[in-house]
Amino acid sequence: MTDRQKSYYWRLWRACQAANRWYTIKGRLQIDRGRLTAQGGQVLGHAEALAQQAHRAITLDDLRHGCHIAALGHDKSMLDLTNADFDRVLSVMRLVQDGEDLDAAKRLVNPKIGTRARLIHSIASVPDEFVRHIAADRFGTRLWEDLDTPQLHQLRMTLGHTRYGRASQPLPAGAMAPDPECPF
Repeated sequence: MTDRQKSYYWRLWRACQAANRWYTIKGRLQIDRGRLTAQGGQVLGHAEALAQQAHRAITLDDLRHGCHIAALGHDKSMLDLTNADFDRVLSVMRLVQDGEDLDAAKRLVNPKIGTRARLIHSIASVPDEFVRHIAADRFGTRLWEDLDTPQLHQLRMTLGHTRYGRASQPLPAGAMAPDPECPF
């Protein structure tokens, strides 16, 4: 998990707390069950089960881990989340905040949406004309944004083998630097 992903995760978690007015008074968690969305109710159920297993009252951390269980079907440390897991957990957190968030609901049901968004973000970091040239050569279209997910993955892999993909990798000992005019 990247630092940016961690930061986004914690911002979204704080927003969940604020939207549901989850807070503690003298160490006791305060929950207004009337404010909970359907997803929030499910998260609360998982949090209650976690607290019961530990023979204690529910904590904010139980609610956070309840989001993980609601998203993945099991508890998992935030630091061990894959990108797909991360997408699902974030979707649950967004639905806990706003039960009518259709984008979050779609992403929860169809994890390929997050995969596609990550591929597009990665490809967009390469100069556009270069990407369009490679897409036209490899897939017969300059409109790389319209490629399906497996084709986007192939395009990203192809771009990874160009100087744009190798820019951050050191050259092996004795190797010559590539000609800056050559895109490969």
